[in-house]
Amino acid sequence: MQCINVATNPNYKVIIGQDILEDVTHYADDCGSECIIVSDSNVANLYLPRVRAALTAAGMRVGEVVFTAGESCKTLTTAGKLLDAYAQFKLTRSGVVLALGGGVTGDLAGFTSAVWLRGVPVIQLPTTLLAMVDSAVGGKTGVDLPYGKNLIGAFHQPRKVLADINTLKTLPEEQHLDGVAEMLKAGITRDPELFAKLLSEPQSALSEEAIARSISIKAEIVVADEFERGERKLLNLGHTAGHAIEKVSNYRIRHGRAVAMGMVLVADAGWRHGITSEACRDAIIEALARCNLPLLSPYQIEELLPAMGYDKKRTGSKITLAVPKEIGQCELLELAVEELPAFWGVKGVQEL
Repeated sequence: MQCINVATNPNYKVIIGQDILEDVTHYADDCGSECIIVSDSNVANLYLPRVRAALTAAGMRVGEVVFTAGESCKTLTTAGKLLDAYAQFKLTRSGVVLALGGGVTGDLAGFTSAVWLRGVPVIQLPTTLLAMVDSAVGGKTGVDLPYGKNLIGAFHQPRKVLADINTLKTLPEEQHLDGVAEMLKAGITRDPELFAKLLSEPQSALSEEAIARSISIKAEIVVADEFERGERKLLNLGHTAGHAIEKVSNYRIRHGRAVAMGMVLVADAGWRHGITSEACRDAIIEALARCNLPLLSPYQIEELLPAMGYDKKRTGSKITLAVPKEIGQCELLELAVEELPAFWGVKGVQEL
């Protein structure tokens, strides 16, 4: 078992280990006397009964709300249903929201806990590799709009993150790969050793040590720039194009796969502009291929540009891209929005 301290204000711990859900009240000993569990229709069938039983046995008043699984349900409509459930449960500020599931669940539970009664605590119980190494840590919450992903949200740090790696045993291969893409991103951004480990042993992504290292990388960057005014934007490597790919596909393409395609696109564009070394670009492509992640977007850049115009890293008429230089080193590139087509290699200017 490993424990990582995230020194934001307030600070919190990320605990990684086995059999955490069976003894959730031991690790989440600051739940208070009431909580409501948020989960999706897939995860609820697997894990909600045991979590509810453990909490009830500890004498807590326990509620639950289950929504239909999938990114297409990460909407204001679903958020409203969660908030209605909190109201019916009469959740007070002494209560806690428990987010049991993957990234969509964490985003929805985090966002609704941020706005319910102007803020109640949330404890993240991630059950997917992607949620463990990325979305459950850092306090970003949100829902999607038809215009783009995560356009409505709040920074709301969790009270605690409890990552039970036993849940990864039931994870479908495609969801496992989503997490591997984010772990490779962490290596490209900050840690050549982690990147090399995943390149040589893709199966090591499921090890407690690799998961903990990926979380530590994100935690270090979040602590340095909690509200994404600078350095934290490095964690968006592959995400400007990746989120656009998700949006254009109507979320049929999963997040990790879209980010993998986005990393190839930005590494190749960076190489053409003299930012990314050829060795770095080739290593990224090789690593993604060896981990059975896709390399090529099914959409042309011209199809993705309108969605990129809604990127959250846009400020006024400028947008910031994370671009790899070498494995373990990325830089932030600020471009005028009208310069985006040329960066991606598209002739002419498109209004965004």
